[in-house]
Amino acid sequence: MQPIWWILAMFAALYIVLILGPAILSFFKVFSRLSPNIALFSDDGPYGDELHKAREFLQALPHQTVTITAKDGTPLCADFYDGRCSRTVVLLHGYRSLPYYQLAAQSVFFYQNGFNLLLITQRAHGESGGKRSTLGLKERDDLLSWLAFLDGKTSEVLLYGSSMGAATVAYASDRLPDTVKGMVLDCGFTSPYDQLLWDCRKRHLPAHALLPIMRLLGQWVLREDIRRQTTDALKNTTVPALFVQGGADQTVKPEQTEKNRAACASDNTVVLVPQARHMTAFLDDPASVKAHLTAFINKNFKEERSR
Repeated sequence: MQPIWWILAMFAALYIVLILGPAILSFFKVFSRLSPNIALFSDDGPYGDELHKAREFLQALPHQTVTITAKDGTPLCADFYDGRCSRTVVLLHGYRSLPYYQLAAQSVFFYQNGFNLLLITQRAHGESGGKRSTLGLKERDDLLSWLAFLDGKTSEVLLYGSSMGAATVAYASDRLPDTVKGMVLDCGFTSPYDQLLWDCRKRHLPAHALLPIMRLLGQWVLREDIRRQTTDALKNTTVPALFVQGGADQTVKPEQTEKNRAACASDNTVVLVPQARHMTAFLDDPASVKAHLTAFINKNFKEERSR
């Protein structure tokens, strides 16, 4: 019997080294606080001049940094630009990003079109608290807390989420207050699990072995099921939606946007920018995206006359 124990011990060691260990390391790398990856949206990136001007425009405007406490006690911060308008856009950035990099150009567009701005810094990013990002799962409750903060400050709300921010909006889409009149979901995924599955396939990693362990860790560490689908909420939403997607997106497959759109029970439209990469549709074809945004706003929001 001794050789059998040696064989079992060898397989156990190989499992720990090749599967269990990498799965644990990958989980904590993905879901722990990490430094932002903002090279694409920096002053030195391909959109540097435009984004630098947009950031300068925003920083010159009067605004205040506000802090709230999330449902689980995590401190969250955002910058609020009160343009004395009756409507506000809430902007939610993506994974390992920050609002003033990824969403600066969109923020300027909305401000110039009669919206107050609430630029959220998501949990485990920037100045907001939290050790762990959950890629939209706990963030959905954070969004609802921010909407409670806006209660009484604005009569109409537009949600604009990009990538993880779009997933956050989608997860909350069946629980939004009546003040939310529209939502824009830019290249959002259908679940953290689906996104990790795609990442594993791109890197030729054994997803069938790694992801079940990462899912168990999510249930234990995050108290969330990373396989929870955004489509489950979208099929019960009544909030009109505008889906934005880059056709050349290699980070979030365009098929995930199509799944979200197909599940969405509310009135919805899709804007596809064929040449756009991940989170760059607004920058790669601003004329088309702005035209669709303007039509969406005119259809679902009252005309803004004050500034």
